[in-house]
Amino acid sequence: MKLTGSFTLSILKHMKSALIIIGSKGNILVLNDSAGKILKLDNETDHTERDSSEALSTYPRLLELFKTSFEMHTLPDRAELEIINAHSGERKTIGYTLSPVFDDESNRLATAMFFKDLTVVEREETQERIQDRLAALGMMAAWLAHEIRNPLASIKVNAGLLHKGEKNDQKMQLSDEILSEVNKLDRIITQTLDFVKQKPINLQECDINEIITESVNKNLYAYHSIDVWYAFSEIGTVLLDAHQIAQALGNIINNSYEAMPDGGTLTISTSLIPSNAGDYVPEEVSRQVVRDEMNIQVAIEDTGAGISEEVLDKIFTPFFTTKSGGSGLGMSLAQKIVSDHKRTGCRHKIHSRTSSLQSGGLRRDM
Repeated sequence: MKLTGSFTLSILKHMKSALIIIGSKGNILVLNDSAGKILKLDNETDHTERDSSEALSTYPRLLELFKTSFEMHTLPDRAELEIINAHSGERKTIGYTLSPVFDDESNRLATAMFFKDLTVVEREETQERIQDRLAALGMMAAWLAHEIRNPLASIKVNAGLLHKGEKNDQKMQLSDEILSEVNKLDRIITQTLDFVKQKPINLQECDINEIITESVNKNLYAYHSIDVWYAFSEIGTVLLDAHQIAQALGNIINNSYEAMPDGGTLTISTSLIPSNAGDYVPEEVSRQVVRDEMNIQVAIEDTGAGISEEVLDKIFTPFFTTKSGGSGLGMSLAQKIVSDHKRTGCRHKIHSRTSSLQSGGLRRDM
């Protein structure tokens, strides 16, 4: 059987490995379906002979790599590259190999890139490293909690006694400050233990809309200038740990409250979307809870001022906070609860568009 040009191109187009071949003049010779899927390009468009600077304009780092490849004597083999979509800001890590393409007379015609998406692999490795650190942190936290809580309890009791028998306003204020700081320390210890301990997921049938409403009302009394709008779909009961999901939602919602100190609007919606939506929506944007053939999407949005991209990348880092007196565990704990549900098979994710999470109305995985 003789291989024709069209037959070879058909093989390259449909092969599982992502492949891009760019000619020395910058024209695309091959951009197969797997490459288009990873880069989220329109696979219905024939990219053959298109100018690569146009077709790949959203990935300037990728374009620069191809451009410099024609000047390299030795091309990278099994290297990694982080590429950032210039439009959406989505980050991906790819593992790639570059190979030169020569004609029969050894003239350099093109550069071929074989690559695969390592984003999920890197995230899993990062999660494994975090879990190892959390295990060590858990042992330390349990010891610290025992050693610190006993003297804290004594300080709290004595400060309360001083306050009760004191008539001097200044000394009463000092005892109040002691009590306030003791309570703050106790909350941090509790949050730390909640974060590092592996709690079992107690699945039960719940109404997600009711959990959201209760989470909103829990602390809304302290923020009278905030309007709340609901856009709930009729979803019915779903299996989840109501207490833990309420805690995760509460942490996010409280972030929204704090992001609007001068008032604003909090909008929360729930909806059912096809379970295959994740194939088309970037993972950084997707917030889904799998339920049979459909997903439940929970979207939270506030009108706060937003935060910088530098801070945004750190919001799920344990103990990182920009708030005075904050523990830096609220968002980390929310992410952990969602991840723990995912490991049970529920694959809960929350779609949040709060300015406390990031600026510019971008959406981010928890």
